[in-house]
Amino acid sequence: MNTKMKVRAVVFVIFFLLLAAAIVYIMTSTADREIVPYSPEFSIREQNQPESASQSSGNAPDTVSTPAPAAQPTEAVPTPTPYVPTPTPYVPTPTPYVPTPEPAGLPLGSGTISSGMPWLLNIHADWSAVTATNSRVEVTVIVYADHYSLHYNSFENLAIRLGEESHRLYANEIQSDINQPQSTELGRYTYSVPLAKGETVSLPLSAVWEFGGTYGDGYGHTVDIPSLRCEGTVTLTR
Repeated sequence: MNTKMKVRAVVFVIFFLLLAAAIVYIMTSTADREIVPYSPEFSIREQNQPESASQSSGNAPDTVSTPAPAAQPTEAVPTPTPYVPTPTPYVPTPTPYVPTPEPAGLPLGSGTISSGMPWLLNIHADWSAVTATNSRVEVTVIVYADHYSLHYNSFENLAIRLGEESHRLYANEIQSDINQPQSTELGRYTYSVPLAKGETVSLPLSAVWEFGGTYGDGYGHTVDIPSLRCEGTVTLTR
């Protein structure tokens, strides 16, 4: 074999080796690349990376997959507690009822009761009632002797009773020579009776004069008179 043929053979071997090395290099670089599906949200092209040995040798830069950011923990949102005000109960201040005082002395009624015996000596009692306070009235009872000429000393022999309340009094002295009908006061008493507005009360009233003597009957005779009594009922409405 001549020299030209040897040179060509050497060049061919070298070319073949270079071609084989290039094919191996290209296949190796392609196998090392990671093919990542394209995702607009999580894949970006690597920027500003220093050139690798393969890029410095003229290879295209690799596409690097950026890992998805780790999920951030969701902060618990507190449920607001609605403000429910505690109602304050309304307690009205009671206004005490103060009744208007009724004027004292207003008349409520009056009347007369009499013994009515068939002789010339009798007794009668006049009563009258007036307002005292908003809840009470005053009843005044005056007892009279109805007579002609009469001389009588004072004794504690006059009793007046209204309802359950009784009082014994000294009867007034009587000295009269007038032989005509006349009346002389024997005694009086004022009672306080409970009676409010809108109420009605009925009370028994009686008066007794323990005369203990004699007197004419109007027919020329005298009669023995131990006592004289009159009675009736006092009815009051307010």
